Order: sequence, then structure tokens, then C-alpha cells
Amino acid sequence: MESIKREFEPNLSFEEYKAYYRDRFEIKRENGIIEVKMHTNGGVSTWEMTRHSEWADVLTAVGNDTENEVLILTAAGDKFKSGMDPEFMKFVAKKMQDGSMQSLLFDMVQVQNRFYQALVWNVDIPTISAINGPGGEGGHMEFALLSDYRICAPDVVFSDPHFLMDQVPGGGAFLVLQNTIGPMRANYYAYTGAEINADKALDWGLVDEIAEREALLTRAWEIAREIIKKPRAVRRLTHEIMRRPLRRMLNADLNMHTAMNAWGGSIMVAQMSAEE
Repeated sequence: MESIKREFEPNLSFEEYKAYYRDRFEIKRENGIIEVKMHTNGGVSTWEMTRHSEWADVLTAVGNDTENEVLILTAAGDKFKSGMDPEFMKFVAKKMQDGSMQSLLFDMVQVQNRFYQALVWNVDIPTISAINGPGGEGGHMEFALLSDYRICAPDVVFSDPHFLMDQVPGGGAFLVLQNTIGPMRANYYAYTGAEINADKALDWGLVDEIAEREALLTRAWEIAREIIKKPRAVRRLTHEIMRRPLRRMLNADLNMHTAMNAWGGSIMVAQMSAEE
């Protein structure tokens, strides 16, 4: 694993991108409704830096396919994702040893930004997140919160653990929390790393429904089938209005947040190197 970048061809047919991404995403489509399910070897997905670019790439392919009318995002198993991929952690350790970690941090920021931008800019159809479980270490549950409609399982929790891990909370989670539960309330969750459970997430508008895990995708497809009954122009223009506040948020603050995250990480790496 010498790079976090992947070759990507955006203008693929459905069968082509379904096959191309099968090792990372299970993709199916029925009557214009497309479901993209993240996985690792068919089970719970481990999180690695290539996940950012892979999500961006597959969403761009989905957005470029005019046969897609409603998108459902979900993940395999009983968690939205598990902890960090061991191979990626070895890759990071190698970069720290050879002195190139600071360069990697800024590359990671650029790739990470793409995965927010892809969902908010590259997909022009209604989007539904079916959040099937908690997210494990490392956070990044906020990605699922950028959909138009969000359903979650009862054991889902949201948090931003960056500050607890001696990192700047600028990886995107804090930005989304600031713009959903409010900046002052978000401060508490950033400093403490406290978790927001499913009931509280529903009360505060982070999610729209709670459904048992076994019924989660069934409910997502029910919503998608109701949405697709509406005229195509109405669906797409409604989605466009719903994207507007998120685009403003990302335009205004995403680069600043992720830059602070990378800057803080760079300082931490420099301190660790000086102590060796």
C-alpha cells in the first residue's frame, strides 16, 4: 500500500462500476433505486484512508449514471464500520519512520474532503442513509448524516473522538455537529467525546427515524419507493434545495476544519519525532 490514491474512471455503466467496486461495495438497483452497501469481505467494513477516495469515486459513478433516481447508502453487518484497518496503521507507522508523515497528512486531507464533496455535489438525486449500527473507533459517522433522509438502528451512537485522541476535531464530524445540533452544544461533544445515542439523535434532528436493524433496509426502500413516485423534475429539484445548506457549510468551513486537523497532526508528528 504505497499510495492512498486509486485509479478511477467515472463514466462507467452500472454493470461496470458494480463489478469494479464489488470488493468494497455491494451494489444493487431496482427500478431506478440504487443501494450501495459498504463492506469488507462481505462483513463489517474496516475503515482505512482509501475508504474516503473509494466512497468519492463510487458516488461519482452513481451520480454520473442517469438511470439512478434514488440512492440508499448503508453498510454490511451490525456496525456502520469497525476500527481502523491494521494494514493502514502499518502504512502510517512506516510514514512516521521515514519522515514523510507530514506530507501524508495533507494528502489525506485532500482525499478526505472529496468524500464529503462527492455526496453533496456529485449526486443529484434524493439520498437516504440506512445507518445499520455504531461506527467503531475513529468516528466518521457524520458521512451518513449528509443524506437527505436518515434512518438508524437503535444502538447507533454519534461522537467526535478526535480531541480525546490528542487530535484537532477538524475531520468533518465536528463541522457537521456544529451545523446540526448547534455550535455550543457541539463544543461539549468535541471536548468530552461523549456519545449521542439514537434517541437523542432523533430528538435533535441528526436522524429522522429509528428502525430495528432487521427492518432498516426495508424501511429505507419503502421511503425510496414513495419518493420515486413523484415526477422526476420535482424529485431532483427538491433534492437540489436540500443540498443548498450543506454546500454552503462545506464551502465556508470544510477546508479550514480539515486544514486545522492536518496542521495539528503535523505538529504532533514533529513533537514525536523530536522526542525520539
